[in-house]
Amino acid sequence: MSNHLEQAILAFEHGNYQEAIALLLTDNSNDPQVQLWLANAYSAVDQTEKAIAICQKLKTYPDRQVRKDAAYIAEILTAPSLSKLANVNLEIPPLTDWDNSENSRALKFKSIPAIAPNSRPTFDQGDDLPHPPTPNSRRLADQLVLLIGILLGMGLVLILAVN
Repeated sequence: MSNHLEQAILAFEHGNYQEAIALLLTDNSNDPQVQLWLANAYSAVDQTEKAIAICQKLKTYPDRQVRKDAAYIAEILTAPSLSKLANVNLEIPPLTDWDNSENSRALKFKSIPAIAPNSRPTFDQGDDLPHPPTPNSRRLADQLVLLIGILLGMGLVLILAVN
Protein backbone atom coordinates (compact mmCIF):
# COMPACT_ATOMS: atom_id res chain seq x y z
CA MET A 1 0.00 0.00 0.00
CA SER A 2 1.43 3.35 -1.03
CA ASN A 3 2.08 6.13 1.46
CA HIS A 4 -0.41 8.40 -0.34
CA LEU A 5 -3.10 5.74 -0.09
CA GLU A 6 -2.50 5.29 3.64
CA GLN A 7 -2.66 9.06 4.19
CA ALA A 8 -5.79 9.30 2.01
CA ILE A 9 -7.55 6.56 3.97
CA LEU A 10 -6.68 8.30 7.23
CA ALA A 11 -7.97 11.63 5.88
CA PHE A 12 -11.16 9.93 4.65
CA GLU A 13 -11.76 8.25 8.00
CA HIS A 14 -11.41 11.64 9.73
CA GLY A 15 -13.96 13.21 7.40
CA ASN A 16 -11.40 15.18 5.35
CA TYR A 17 -12.78 14.04 2.01
CA GLN A 18 -11.27 16.81 -0.14
CA GLU A 19 -7.83 16.07 1.31
CA ALA A 20 -8.37 12.36 0.63
CA ILE A 21 -9.29 13.13 -3.00
CA ALA A 22 -6.19 15.30 -3.44
CA LEU A 23 -3.95 12.56 -2.02
CA LEU A 24 -5.56 9.86 -4.14
CA LEU A 25 -5.22 11.96 -7.29
CA THR A 26 -1.53 12.67 -6.58
CA ASP A 27 -1.00 8.92 -6.29
CA ASN A 28 -1.79 8.88 -10.05
CA SER A 29 -2.34 5.16 -9.86
CA ASN A 30 -4.55 2.73 -11.69
CA ASP A 31 -4.47 0.55 -8.57
CA PRO A 32 -8.08 -0.56 -8.07
CA GLN A 33 -7.89 0.07 -4.31
CA VAL A 34 -6.91 3.68 -4.97
CA GLN A 35 -9.76 3.98 -7.46
CA LEU A 36 -12.33 2.47 -5.04
CA TRP A 37 -11.28 4.87 -2.28
CA LEU A 38 -11.46 7.73 -4.79
CA ALA A 39 -15.01 6.71 -5.72
CA ASN A 40 -15.98 6.68 -2.04
CA ALA A 41 -14.37 10.09 -1.46
CA TYR A 42 -16.13 11.59 -4.50
CA SER A 43 -19.39 10.19 -3.20
CA ALA A 44 -18.79 11.80 0.20
CA VAL A 45 -18.49 15.28 -1.39
CA ASP A 46 -21.58 14.84 -3.62
CA GLN A 47 -19.62 14.23 -6.81
CA THR A 48 -21.65 11.10 -7.45
CA GLU A 49 -21.22 11.17 -11.24
CA LYS A 50 -17.44 10.90 -10.91
CA ALA A 51 -17.80 8.09 -8.35
CA ILE A 52 -20.19 6.16 -10.60
CA ALA A 53 -17.87 6.61 -13.61
CA ILE A 54 -14.97 5.11 -11.63
CA CYS A 55 -17.12 2.18 -10.53
CA GLN A 56 -18.33 1.56 -14.10
CA LYS A 57 -14.72 1.44 -15.27
CA LEU A 58 -13.76 -0.97 -12.47
CA LYS A 59 -16.65 -3.30 -13.30
CA THR A 60 -14.51 -4.57 -16.19
CA TYR A 61 -11.35 -5.03 -14.12
CA PRO A 62 -9.84 -8.57 -14.38
CA ASP A 63 -9.98 -9.28 -10.62
CA ARG A 64 -13.37 -10.67 -9.56
CA GLN A 65 -13.33 -9.05 -6.09
CA VAL A 66 -12.62 -5.61 -7.56
CA ARG A 67 -15.53 -6.04 -9.98
CA LYS A 68 -17.76 -7.12 -7.10
CA ASP A 69 -16.73 -4.16 -4.90
CA ALA A 70 -17.22 -1.69 -7.76
CA ALA A 71 -20.66 -3.10 -8.56
CA TYR A 72 -21.65 -2.89 -4.89
CA ILE A 73 -20.58 0.76 -4.58
CA ALA A 74 -22.26 1.65 -7.90
CA GLU A 75 -25.48 0.00 -6.73
CA ILE A 76 -25.48 2.11 -3.57
CA LEU A 77 -24.73 5.29 -5.50
CA THR A 78 -27.50 4.71 -8.04
CA ALA A 79 -30.14 3.56 -5.55
CA PRO A 80 -33.25 5.74 -5.36
CA SER A 81 -33.36 8.08 -2.39
CA LEU A 82 -35.88 7.36 0.34
CA SER A 83 -38.44 9.93 1.32
CA LYS A 84 -38.52 11.17 4.89
CA LEU A 85 -41.46 10.01 6.98
CA ALA A 86 -43.60 12.66 8.68
CA ASN A 87 -42.95 13.32 12.39
CA VAL A 88 -39.60 11.51 12.39
CA ASN A 89 -36.67 13.67 13.45
CA LEU A 90 -33.11 12.45 13.22
CA GLU A 91 -30.03 14.62 13.21
CA ILE A 92 -26.67 13.07 12.51
CA PRO A 93 -23.91 15.28 13.86
CA PRO A 94 -21.11 16.21 11.45
CA LEU A 95 -17.69 14.68 11.98
CA THR A 96 -16.43 18.12 12.99
CA ASP A 97 -18.31 17.61 16.28
CA TRP A 98 -16.07 14.64 17.09
CA ASP A 99 -14.07 15.13 20.29
CA ASN A 100 -10.70 13.68 19.30
CA SER A 101 -8.96 14.13 22.63
CA GLU A 102 -7.18 11.24 24.33
CA ASN A 103 -9.69 11.07 27.21
CA SER A 104 -12.86 11.17 25.14
CA ARG A 105 -13.85 9.35 21.98
CA ALA A 106 -17.49 10.37 21.88
CA LEU A 107 -19.61 12.58 19.70
CA LYS A 108 -20.92 15.76 21.23
CA PHE A 109 -24.59 15.63 20.32
CA LYS A 110 -26.65 18.74 19.98
CA SER A 111 -29.96 18.57 21.76
CA ILE A 112 -32.72 17.09 19.65
CA PRO A 113 -36.38 17.47 20.67
CA ALA A 114 -37.50 14.19 22.17
CA ILE A 115 -40.46 12.25 20.85
CA ALA A 116 -42.95 11.12 23.45
CA PRO A 117 -42.31 7.44 24.34
CA ASN A 118 -45.75 6.20 23.31
CA SER A 119 -46.10 8.33 20.19
CA ARG A 120 -45.69 6.86 16.75
CA PRO A 121 -45.22 8.54 13.41
CA THR A 122 -48.45 9.21 11.58
CA PHE A 123 -48.93 8.40 7.94
CA ASP A 124 -51.24 10.06 5.50
CA GLN A 125 -53.22 7.96 3.05
CA GLY A 126 -51.07 9.30 0.21
CA ASP A 127 -47.71 8.52 1.81
CA ASP A 128 -45.63 6.10 -0.20
CA LEU A 129 -44.31 3.64 2.33
CA PRO A 130 -41.45 1.34 1.41
CA HIS A 131 -42.58 -2.16 0.55
CA PRO A 132 -40.80 -5.17 2.05
CA PRO A 133 -38.53 -6.94 -0.41
CA THR A 134 -40.02 -9.89 -2.25
CA PRO A 135 -37.92 -13.00 -2.64
CA ASN A 136 -36.41 -13.52 -6.04
CA SER A 137 -38.14 -16.73 -7.11
CA ARG A 138 -35.51 -17.44 -9.78
CA ARG A 139 -32.72 -17.28 -7.22
CA LEU A 140 -34.69 -19.51 -4.83
CA ALA A 141 -35.23 -22.05 -7.62
CA ASP A 142 -31.51 -22.03 -8.43
CA GLN A 143 -30.67 -22.62 -4.78
CA LEU A 144 -33.18 -25.46 -4.56
CA VAL A 145 -31.70 -27.15 -7.66
CA LEU A 146 -28.22 -26.76 -6.18
CA LEU A 147 -29.35 -28.28 -2.87
CA ILE A 148 -31.00 -31.24 -4.61
CA GLY A 149 -27.83 -31.79 -6.68
CA ILE A 150 -25.69 -31.80 -3.55
CA LEU A 151 -27.99 -34.26 -1.79
CA LEU A 152 -28.06 -36.58 -4.82
CA GLY A 153 -24.27 -36.41 -5.07
CA MET A 154 -23.88 -37.26 -1.41
CA GLY A 155 -26.32 -40.16 -1.77
CA LEU A 156 -24.38 -41.49 -4.75
CA VAL A 157 -21.12 -41.30 -2.79
CA LEU A 158 -22.70 -43.21 0.11
CA ILE A 159 -24.08 -45.91 -2.23
CA LEU A 160 -20.66 -46.35 -3.85
CA ALA A 161 -18.95 -46.43 -0.47
CA VAL A 162 -21.27 -49.18 0.81
CA ASN A 163 -20.76 -51.35 -2.30
